[in-house]
Amino acid sequence: MHILGNAAFLGSGITSVRIGSGVSKIGEVCFSETLLLSTITVDSANTHFKAVDNVLFNYNMDTLLFYPSAKLDATYSIPSTVRVIYGNDSTGEFPFDYNSYLTSVSIPSSVVSIPFGCFMNLDNLEEITVDAANTHFISHEGVLYNFAMDTALQYPQAKPSTFYDIPTTVKHIANNAFVGCPLSSITIPNSVLSIGSNAFYYAKMNNIIIGASVDTICDFALGNTEFLNNITVLSPNPPR
Repeated sequence: MHILGNAAFLGSGITSVRIGSGVSKIGEVCFSETLLLSTITVDSANTHFKAVDNVLFNYNMDTLLFYPSAKLDATYSIPSTVRVIYGNDSTGEFPFDYNSYLTSVSIPSSVVSIPFGCFMNLDNLEEITVDAANTHFISHEGVLYNFAMDTALQYPQAKPSTFYDIPTTVKHIANNAFVGCPLSSITIPNSVLSIGSNAFYYAKMNNIIIGASVDTICDFALGNTEFLNNITVLSPNPPR
């Protein structure tokens, strides 16, 4: 067994990686913050991993593992074999890691699992689309939701709008959902019950209205919102 250990290339200046035939395990945050990495290839004899168009997958290609930070394509359609987009919110490991070139990502009908914050820190991402046949996720005006549209999952960081109406079906705003978003004003509808960790971290808003039903606001939900100068809470009881 040959292993690439945890954080093996974390934050390094590598531009290209070739994974040999004997590598059977890749540790956590192995390629995180490799901002110059554009090329990933895997030896054709490797039976654990595969790279297609410089994107890393498990061998069966049902799990997308890593999309290089310096890959130059503006659009990416996730292959229809993929069921799981790997990521770990607790370790800060996300498969689309600080890529500055992607403007659009398309999710196929096959995908059933996407980690919270999967598409954050993509500072030129304008839209996320989802195949109409997908029964786990849906896109509304380029914004990613679960299929029932009761959880807002990801607002693209470069979506060209200064205002967005969060649908009144939404009950939860997921961790990292609006990280870095350019909206100048945000209204959380009365349907929303909770706002996740880092939900609006680094958001550019200067005004936020928090609906009357919000009961819980998690850690750093409004962290580093340096332009925020007005918070209105409609509930008579402050959220936890």
